[in-house]
Amino acid sequence: MNAPATDVLIGGCAPKWPDNDVFDWDAIRPPCGLVQRKILQADSRWTAQQYEREAAEAACAAIAEEPPPPERNTSEVQPDNQAEGRETSTPLANVPSCDADRVADRDVLTPATVVREWQTGPPPFHLATEIKALDDLCRGGMPFPRRVVAVGAPGACKTGLAVHIADEFDKAEVCVGFLAIDEEPEDITLRLLQMADCDREKLEARDPEELAEALKEMTKANIRFYGPGDTIEHAAADLAAWAKSQGKRAALFVDSIQTATCKALHGRSHTSPRDVVEANVAALRRAASDHGMFTFATSEANRASYKEGAAATNQMAAGAESRAIEFSAQTLLVMVADEKDPTVFHVNVVKNRALDRGEFSLKLTPKHHVIVPVDRDALKAKRAEEKRAKSSEAKAERAVADAATVARVLVKSPGLTVRKLYVALRKAEGKFSEGRANNALAWLGAGLVKVPGANNSKQLYLHGKHIPHEVLQEVPEAKDLRPPESE
Repeated sequence: MNAPATDVLIGGCAPKWPDNDVFDWDAIRPPCGLVQRKILQADSRWTAQQYEREAAEAACAAIAEEPPPPERNTSEVQPDNQAEGRETSTPLANVPSCDADRVADRDVLTPATVVREWQTGPPPFHLATEIKALDDLCRGGMPFPRRVVAVGAPGACKTGLAVHIADEFDKAEVCVGFLAIDEEPEDITLRLLQMADCDREKLEARDPEELAEALKEMTKANIRFYGPGDTIEHAAADLAAWAKSQGKRAALFVDSIQTATCKALHGRSHTSPRDVVEANVAALRRAASDHGMFTFATSEANRASYKEGAAATNQMAAGAESRAIEFSAQTLLVMVADEKDPTVFHVNVVKNRALDRGEFSLKLTPKHHVIVPVDRDALKAKRAEEKRAKSSEAKAERAVADAATVARVLVKSPGLTVRKLYVALRKAEGKFSEGRANNALAWLGAGLVKVPGANNSKQLYLHGKHIPHEVLQEVPEAKDLRPPESE
């Protein structure tokens, strides 16, 4: 019986025949080969020797039919490559022309090439964000170029931090581009004006004098907005051209990775959220590399990282939809809103390539949209004290309630022994441990009087004059009670 015609990739010799002498047609495709040809209709009962001999003959015949490669002058370096300091590779020996053409047309990138680019390019520098904790971790400020991603749940102040850094870069004469998708340009402009001490209420009321002052402030800003109709590539190219014309550096802010778009997504009818994120991450990486610019992107977070104090491993993979975010970012900030104060947010620098990692807390003042540092240790100590106070208050409330329960039982049945009181409390309240009962008796203090009874027992009575005020509020009928010896 003849096997069907099969496309075989030949690498100069036939694949090895399997030891069990049973041939699997799908297994004869090596991982890479140099010539692809259809070979003869083969009998599946071929012997190993027949297969190897005839397959080798077919490979040799196919290679012989290949046209000779064009002659190349590989002794000289192309002028364009000389200017760039790159050398053109020579064809490899014994490699057919189909691969040699591709290799010869490619520039070789070596460590020496990288150093030459350092010699001709601008030196890296650090620009302060005026957030001391972040600047210290980055050894003086954010490096240029750099890929930064801020990940966080809604309300974690990601856009607020982006606007703050953009404003500081603008003050440092950097050309700033803002690809605003999650927030409108109007919202970001309002934040910038608040930082410039403009009155938000007057601006929203369209006060003429305040608007005139706002226009004066914003005219000085080196900031351009890009919207939903702009791709990351278009925004980066336009920003880079503008910065070059001004002789300045560029910084592109994208809000956010999940909602922006890029050229790779155009024309695709079906894209998953993961496809969008991975395409945008790749576009941001190219923008930072090709244009030598600083990029800062916000990203939604997965739900596992929402809570403050989430495990470091969860925070590293906090970016929603794809782990490409954590792999591409050179600096990864995970931001979590404070559980008690919505104006406070905590930042964990979980990744900071070649720099330092750490945690810090910030506070955003709503009126002026100014970010100020928060003493993290002092905040933790304050929260711990509040927790202890709340716990003590809860315990005190429970103790008062238990003391009132004991008082009601003794009002109804004065003279009970301690053992009988335990039984009466369990009947009245169900689960009422002896420990709770003893705490309640101690809380009553001088308001509880023990009178000697039969068989050296102690009978319990209430003295209304000495019962704590909190208990009397719950059991006012105990106010006039007196123990027997006081009568």
